[in-house]
Amino acid sequence: CDWSSDVCSSDLSFLGKAEQQSLQLAEKVTNASGGIGGKPLKFIFHDDQSNPQVAVQLANEVIATKPAVMVGSSLVALCNAISPLMQANGPVQYCLSPGIHPDAGSYTFTSSTSTTDLAIALVRYFRLKGWTRIATMTSTDASGQDAENNLKNVVEIGRAHD
Repeated sequence: CDWSSDVCSSDLSFLGKAEQQSLQLAEKVTNASGGIGGKPLKFIFHDDQSNPQVAVQLANEVIATKPAVMVGSSLVALCNAISPLMQANGPVQYCLSPGIHPDAGSYTFTSSTSTTDLAIALVRYFRLKGWTRIATMTSTDASGQDAENNLKNVVEIGRAHD
């Protein structure tokens, strides 16, 4: 496995450092129990500086080494930037953000429930509570834009069915 984002620098380094520590622990535990299929697990970390251009450059370097899996990035914009590089022949990209929406059959996967599904559940909950007015506060990056767009779309679909 290869890649983890935001490891050393940028305003989001706290996220990358926590992910790095978690992956290092997973590596240690996995290898202590014999590895995967008898082979040791080794994560190699790269710092994408939370920058899509740097992420693409690093992803190209990693792809050249032909890993089976790339874990990362943690940010929607970066996952979206590197995802097209995986389309033809992989490797598998395991994005640590639920805010991406990979095409069926692609080599890109997300680590959690889709933000679209989360928005549907949220709006359903609000409606069941009888709430008719909500306010949202989202970040201005790709993650926040994804959340805002999903909520708007779900609310609009609900209005069309009212």
